[in-house]
Amino acid sequence: MHFELILMHLEGLGLLAMLSIAYGAIRRSGFGVHKQRMLFGCATALAAGLALADRTDLGNGVFVDNRSLIVGIGAAFGGPFTALIAGSATGIFRFWLGGNGMVTGLCALVTASAAGLGWHYLLFRHGRVETYSLFMLGLGIATHAAVVLFIPGALPQETRALMMGSMMASSIVSAWVLGALMVREEHLIRHEAKLLDLASFDPLTKVANRRAYDLAVESLGQAEEIAPYSILIIDLDHFKAVNDRYGHAAGDLVLQAVAAKLKLAAGETATVARFGGEEFVVLLKETSHDAASAIAERIRRQVEDWPRTGTGDVIAVTASVGLATAGTGSSPDDVLRQADSALYDAKQSGRNCVRSYRPPKPVDAPASRAGDVATRMLYANAS
Repeated sequence: MHFELILMHLEGLGLLAMLSIAYGAIRRSGFGVHKQRMLFGCATALAAGLALADRTDLGNGVFVDNRSLIVGIGAAFGGPFTALIAGSATGIFRFWLGGNGMVTGLCALVTASAAGLGWHYLLFRHGRVETYSLFMLGLGIATHAAVVLFIPGALPQETRALMMGSMMASSIVSAWVLGALMVREEHLIRHEAKLLDLASFDPLTKVANRRAYDLAVESLGQAEEIAPYSILIIDLDHFKAVNDRYGHAAGDLVLQAVAAKLKLAAGETATVARFGGEEFVVLLKETSHDAASAIAERIRRQVEDWPRTGTGDVIAVTASVGLATAGTGSSPDDVLRQADSALYDAKQSGRNCVRSYRPPKPVDAPASRAGDVATRMLYANAS
């Protein structure tokens, strides 16, 4: 009996170790929050189901296993959605097995889930995860062992005490050791996310940088008539004068405000990037020339209508906008150069305006025109 319980709890530790690996993989998957919680709930349910399948059978439908411990830790790190999926699946499995211990087994499952959820909301969500808090998680989950006292049937008191002691010890040790591994995974994931933000976003304006813009255009390829895209280049007019007169702190506030206006005006599907200094680029996917022109004018107007910084200074800021829309056979680099050419036209036109790229018209050679005249004279003489 003693050896069987020790072996069962060691196997439970192995399942929890695999669950912690799955947790890290799911958190790094790039899926949305709800999908991550659903996947972690399924992984937790699978681990709990394996624990229940490898149970120690004491007879008359009374089992000892690690299912409640696994679901409790899953609830602690995955939250209510994970607890609902894992708890429901495991509970159905235990109900199907039946026996004298079914009701108390389900109560243990609910108790462990509630303890894990309480820890999730009180500590984990607020980032207060230290060694003592993992110990508190283990103690909370360990309360599910109390249901052993209420198992019906003539179960010897020595057996009940052994079951309770092993379940409580396993809960505390597992929560402390495996919880620490999962917390470490969470810290690594958050650190990686910060590094990715630093690599992909401009630290001042919080919009994309050139690297993130390049990644966004990689999927565009050649333009298609059914899904055109447009590129805007926005340059703040005489911005050096703003820095010289009001200081770089005020200039930074202006850049932050303009970036916020660009994101609001361009929409959620657009990629807004800062290329450097006072120059921004907006990639508008699946946006025709007319729609992009309306967005460009809205951006120009909103920049012009926002003259105040957080310092209280009234600063008149305007923007020149160059616009280009992809044509057949155009690459993103081609469209970007065309937008830059349009921006030059906007600057030459007095600034604070929107200009669209127009391809240069072909100029007929003089010899060709002379040939046309000679051809017309020939036909006239023949008639």
